[in-house]
Amino acid sequence: MKTNNYSIKFLLSIMRAAVCTMLLAFCTINLEAQNVSTYQFSSSIGTPVNIYNTGTALTIGTGAIDDNTYPVTIPFTFMYHGTAFTTGSVCANGFIKLGGTSTSSYTPLTNTTNCISALGADLYGAATNHKIEYKTTGTTPNRVFRIQFDNWGFYSGGLNEVTFQIALYETTGQIDVAYIAAPGMSSHNVQVGLTGATVSDFNDRATTTNWSASTAGTTTSANLTFSSTVRPATGLIYTWNDALPCTGTPTAGTVVSSAPSICSGYHFILSLTGTTFASGLAFQWQSSSNGSTFTNIGGATSSSVNVTQNAATYYRCIVVCTNSAASSNSSVLLEPMGSLCSHSPITMNTIEGANFNIYPNPAQSEFTLDVTSESDRELTMVMYDVLGNKVKQEKRNVTSGLTSLKTNIEDFKTGMYFIQVTDADNNIIYSKRVIKQ
Repeated sequence: MKTNNYSIKFLLSIMRAAVCTMLLAFCTINLEAQNVSTYQFSSSIGTPVNIYNTGTALTIGTGAIDDNTYPVTIPFTFMYHGTAFTTGSVCANGFIKLGGTSTSSYTPLTNTTNCISALGADLYGAATNHKIEYKTTGTTPNRVFRIQFDNWGFYSGGLNEVTFQIALYETTGQIDVAYIAAPGMSSHNVQVGLTGATVSDFNDRATTTNWSASTAGTTTSANLTFSSTVRPATGLIYTWNDALPCTGTPTAGTVVSSAPSICSGYHFILSLTGTTFASGLAFQWQSSSNGSTFTNIGGATSSSVNVTQNAATYYRCIVVCTNSAASSNSSVLLEPMGSLCSHSPITMNTIEGANFNIYPNPAQSEFTLDVTSESDRELTMVMYDVLGNKVKQEKRNVTSGLTSLKTNIEDFKTGMYFIQVTDADNNIIYSKRVIKQ
């Protein structure tokens, strides 16, 4: 019987692959990488499952706990950014690390990979009945592994300031950070959020006024204010969800462009909005000169694409759910040529009177733009993310000869960015794709 089941599954996988191949005209399918930065966040007020004095204690409140770490075994395989984990470690400073052993940190999101931080700070357990305990609730395949910090405080008082919990869900990979009670009066900054396989892949929260209305952090050093007036409400739950596997026919969404007008040779970004949020999606971008006959754009198999054009062009994207082999087409976008383009087509490395070179690329913390110019000039450099959002803009002066311009991107999320350089007349004179690792 098992052999027959495996044979059926094998045949189905072949059939699905064949359908996907026909749909995408034998193009290469690209499945979107899983990063915690793409996890969906939500906030709610509820009634967390309080495991106080019912779980297995990692610590017992007979002595002060400071900077300690404790190994734990997760009783099921927990999927996190596409990686399976069955072990981890708990740090007394309000966070856990999946896989391996964590080192003590007061800002764990800046230096701890595979981290889930509920109250990352210099914490201290010294209050009556302080404890870190864990417990598994529910039954297979819907178990929840809960790690709870009871009556925890800040260094060096260690008073009963907050009781909080991290919960890992077996089937869905959901993560909850729940605040069961927060009577604290101290004033501190704390870190709450996630990191992935690298700390540059992150998903954290920030606020100085209201935990229930926190915003997404833009760097791994983002924090939330904890004080007598700004603290988590009783029952506040922060939830992160990875994309579930796609089923049925996906929604392809709407095509948007990063630029309102296009000049010949200018690099711009096409992306999708309103697309089904799920794993197992494949993408194929297409172009057309007349809006009816479309052909595949070679290598354009991600949810966004960097393109150039020399004439008005129509664009759309086919989105396929590889689990069901069903597909749908996005809206069609006509990208016209700009009417104010007075400069010559852009080349990627030279223009009249200047040469450009960016390195290293990919870059981790900064890149250098070398400009060799025949004269002194002022340039404006703009960086866009893959959605066309402007993330950095600065004016830079170059002198005759070689000028090296350094740009710090240490706090940027991993991914693809696009550089545009314009001259004093706002002509686009250089563009380049930069990868942040």
